[in-house]
Amino acid sequence: MRRISFVGAIALLLSIAADAHAQIVTVIFSNSTTSACTVGYATNCPSGNCSCQVYTGSVSGAAVGKGAATLSITLDNGNAVPPSPTGGFCVPIYGDLVVNGSKDIEDDSLFGSFCDQAKQNLLQPIMGGYGINSSNARQAGHNGTFTGNYIHQKAEIKITLRPLAQ
Repeated sequence: MRRISFVGAIALLLSIAADAHAQIVTVIFSNSTTSACTVGYATNCPSGNCSCQVYTGSVSGAAVGKGAATLSITLDNGNAVPPSPTGGFCVPIYGDLVVNGSKDIEDDSLFGSFCDQAKQNLLQPIMGGYGINSSNARQAGHNGTFTGNYIHQKAEIKITLRPLAQ
């Protein structure tokens, strides 16, 4: 019993430590194109049938401080999971996140999926993993996971990036 409690306590502490370094990114739709994005990791388009969406907004987090964020996402439409009976679908995404925070300037690569539930009043999940390509605060090479939602009514994406324990 004590061993389980000890292991549980360690897991909780690691979770709290990771959340202490989490970054919250909130961005609003800016523009789109009918081809892959032209910046960083977002230039990936394995199927050749992609679209680019660019979002601008803000970031806040212990490691980067507060500042501006630009998220460019290529949606690989040619590799979409076939629509469900309700019309929803998921597509692979390739993203480039540029963060200009008060404590760090970062360029992050994101890979994951975006799922459209075909009901515009529902939150549309977006999730995956990320890696830091460049960082003024020597964070390059670190990686983690991201989760969040696209909020259709606001044309807004809100994601949380959580670093893996280093």
